[in-house]
Amino acid sequence: MKTLILLLLLVLVPGLSEPVSAQSAQNRRTKPRQITLHIFFTNQKHPDFETTCGAGEFVERRVPATRRVADAALRTLFAGPTPEETAKGMEKIPKLGDYYLGVSIKRGTAIVNFRRGAEKHLYTGGPVCMQETVLTPIEKTLVKLGGIKTVQVAINGKIIEEWDA
Repeated sequence: MKTLILLLLLVLVPGLSEPVSAQSAQNRRTKPRQITLHIFFTNQKHPDFETTCGAGEFVERRVPATRRVADAALRTLFAGPTPEETAKGMEKIPKLGDYYLGVSIKRGTAIVNFRRGAEKHLYTGGPVCMQETVLTPIEKTLVKLGGIKTVQVAINGKIIEEWDA
């Protein structure tokens, strides 16, 4: 008799027959997991900007959880600050996101790869101050993720060795 009642309950009560883990998986699907990233933007209004063109600050961004956290952080950086952050003086890295190919991480070094043409936006031959406003946000954003100690930049897979102005 107990077995019959249990079987009837399992058939008549929706969801009762599903294992707990299946219900948990369904709940996770309806509410996507997110992660918080810390994105660094240079800011000409920052008090230290007079002594370093890489001065700025971190902002938080919530993005969908991913295994490619460094890639998500860079894509968020290249998207630029919000209008409110721009009003506070934070700056977008001009057009560099259009050239971005991806990032790889090996033994604590992130290699950020761009396609040809990015050189003019990376300021590889320009003034050091201009280079700082572009490279510092990339470096600080990636190092803040943890596990990354150094950042290198590449064009079509070839690491840029000389940054002299």
